[in-house]
Amino acid sequence: MKRLAYIALGIFIGVSLTISAGAYAASSGLIGKKVTSEVNINVNGSKIADRGAIVDGRTYLPVRTIANILGASTSYESGEVLLTTSTKVTENEDEEQRQIQITLIQNRISEIDEALVRGRQNLQAAQNLLNGALSDPKAAESVSMYQWMVDQAQTSISKLEQEKADLETKLNALQNQ
Repeated sequence: MKRLAYIALGIFIGVSLTISAGAYAASSGLIGKKVTSEVNINVNGSKIADRGAIVDGRTYLPVRTIANILGASTSYESGEVLLTTSTKVTENEDEEQRQIQITLIQNRISEIDEALVRGRQNLQAAQNLLNGALSDPKAAESVSMYQWMVDQAQTSISKLEQEKADLETKLNALQNQ
């Protein structure tokens, strides 16, 4: 008889725990609730592949997808979803990238300045040759070649000056950020 009482008590405790655990789960979360619709998700005007769900008037989004888009990392530990953002790292990386760009532009401007010095020297040398050929009747055949050299030197100088002006504009914009 005592043994039968223990069996009955065990069955009663088992049924009680099963019913109460199911009732608790249904009342504290989304378990058993109905998804009423799905919605498309657009981030900055671009539709993403995953969709959101609407449950009891609330919109639920796919955490990992949204976190990846926003640059956060996700993990799951002890029954919790953890999101970690790296805003400070991103700000530091942006500043480092800006400084790198400034340095690269400054280096290129220095290279252009050196090329302009050489280009102006070449232009002067070509101009001297052209002037000599124009004043010497025996060098009439060389005039067209020297004129071509002058034209090429002037074109190269103009292109370098334009590139330098463009780089200086970019440099000023980066330095004023």
